[in-house]
Amino acid sequence: MNLLLDSHVVVWWVEANSRVKSEWLEPILDSSNTVFVSAATAWEIEIKKRSGTLSIVEVATGYAFELLPISVSDAVSAGSLERGMVFVTNDALLKQAPGIRTL
Repeated sequence: MNLLLDSHVVVWWVEANSRVKSEWLEPILDSSNTVFVSAATAWEIEIKKRSGTLSIVEVATGYAFELLPISVSDAVSAGSLERGMVFVTNDALLKQAPGIRTL
């Protein structure tokens, strides 16, 4: 299974925050799954770090996360997750969105 971590999930994971849901642990830790972090997430985290609203050191250092690059066509089709991803998120609106598989 291909998982795409939402920005807040990446932050919580790196911080070992208790907000990481137990239902996410097995799929994220399962070595048969590929866990992606979007370039947009890295961008968002770096902006928050520079503004002083976030203090984690690195986005995915020491984790088996794959970087998901973003092309212009990806940006145009944002929200569709056409790559067959399961979106790991705590966002209630995304969980209700049609056509987006979430955990």
